[in-house]
Amino acid sequence: MKGRGSQRFTIVAFSIIFFAQIHVCRAQSAVPASGIPPADSGRPYKANVKATWSLVLADGQSFANEASGTVSRDQQGNVREEGYLTRNGSEPVSHPVTMVHLYVVENNTELTWNSTSTNVTAIRLNERSETLFEELVQPAPFFIFRMGLYGGTGRGVERRTEPLGTKLIGGIRAEGKRFLEIAPAGEYGAKQKIVASREVWTDPETDAPLLIHSTYPGIGDFTLQISNISSGPQDESQFQTPQGYKERDITPPPGRPSVFIR
Repeated sequence: MKGRGSQRFTIVAFSIIFFAQIHVCRAQSAVPASGIPPADSGRPYKANVKATWSLVLADGQSFANEASGTVSRDQQGNVREEGYLTRNGSEPVSHPVTMVHLYVVENNTELTWNSTSTNVTAIRLNERSETLFEELVQPAPFFIFRMGLYGGTGRGVERRTEPLGTKLIGGIRAEGKRFLEIAPAGEYGAKQKIVASREVWTDPETDAPLLIHSTYPGIGDFTLQISNISSGPQDESQFQTPQGYKERDITPPPGRPSVFIR
C-alpha cells in the first residue's frame, strides 16, 4: 500500500488522465438510475452508514478509503447523507472533514457542502442520483468519471436487472437485485467488453438499502452497509441548506458533453 502522499499524487494524476478521456462521454440522454431504491415518500428513517472503496491497478498499486456517517430520508422522500473519511489508504484520518450530500426530490437536485465552508454546489439531474452514497468515500476524480463513463445510453450497451432473492442482513429479511451495464468492446474506448455490476439489498419495510456492492472497471469496488435503522419523522431543517450558505449551480448547459451525465 502506498503512503498517503503518494496516494494523493497518484489520484491527482489519474484525474488528469480521466478528464483527458472525457471526450468519449458523449452528450447522451439520461437513462433511469439503477441501483438505488426510488425516493419513497411516507416512509422516513435515519440510520448509520459505513462505506469502503478500493482500487487495484494492473501494476499492483492499490488505493482504499473508509468512511462513516448517517443517512436519513424525510416524509417527502428527500435524502441526506452526512459523513467523513475515517481512513485514507493505510492511515487513519486525524482531522476528518464532514461532507453533506442532500438529494432534493422537488427539483431533482443534488446539493453538496462540507464542514469547512459555507459554499454549496448544486447539480440539477435528469434522473435521481445513483452515486449519492459513493460520494461519501470515493475520491472526487473517480466518482465524477464514473458519472460520465457509465449511465449514458452508449451504442449497444445492455442493461439488465437480475433478482437475487432474499437474505438476512442484521436480522432483516432483505430483498436483493443486481443491476448490470454491459458495454461491448470498442465502446467508451475499451478494447474488451466492460461489465459494471451493482448489487442492492433493500429493507422492504423502510425501502432503505441495507447493503450495496458495486464494481466498476477502472474505478474500483464500493461497499456500503446501513445499520441501526430508526423509522419515524425526521427534523425537516436537516433537509434544507443552512441559513447564510451560498449556493452555486454547476449544472452544465443542455446539449453539452459533460461528466455529470447521470
